[in-house]
Amino acid sequence: MLFISGLAGIGMIWAEELQTIAVSMLAFAAALILATKELILCVSGFVVRHASNSYSLGDHIEVGTIRGRVVDIGLLSTTVMEIGPQHNAHQMTGRALTFPNSLLLSNAVIRENYMGDYVMHIINIPMGYHIPPTRAQRLLLEAAEQHCQQHVEAAREHMERMAERYLVDTPSVEPRIGMQAVDEKRYQLILRIAIPAKERQRIEQAIIHQFMEQCYPDSPAK
Repeated sequence: MLFISGLAGIGMIWAEELQTIAVSMLAFAAALILATKELILCVSGFVVRHASNSYSLGDHIEVGTIRGRVVDIGLLSTTVMEIGPQHNAHQMTGRALTFPNSLLLSNAVIRENYMGDYVMHIINIPMGYHIPPTRAQRLLLEAAEQHCQQHVEAAREHMERMAERYLVDTPSVEPRIGMQAVDEKRYQLILRIAIPAKERQRIEQAIIHQFMEQCYPDSPAK
């Protein structure tokens, strides 16, 4: 009884001081969490990437406005070699971009080479109505078939393997063209082709050059 009474007495005497200490510890813990919030988010992003296997070294990814080839993955950040400068370009710019892994918690990760060695590539070409749409579609399809024909069979076999592996439906590997009306002056041709991932830039430029030469054969050379 004396021992319990002594403890109760000490508690009553030091109650205000103990309360002050508890409040101070709580404030310190809150300040510590706020100060390390970004670090916690970066580590959480790393865990999410590892758990979901959203990308690995060598993958071509796009996170927010950042697009490039992954060259380093750390606990707090990821480094990519930039691809661009525009979204539709596929050349290395020579710049390395490092972004915090916290971006993975608030942005979708686009993995451009998810299908492996062969990818479905999209080319958008705006055109004026002075070029008849049917003629433009025919010329673009001819250019696409000429430059993609050698890859069609290999791409078809690759897509069939991907379909069996991931149990998903894969699109046709034959060149396909869609058309959208942009406004009263322009329409847009949308070409989809199956080509090797590493040759996207070369094949795209070859198709566009041939298409433009056939559409505008009388254009003066610069």
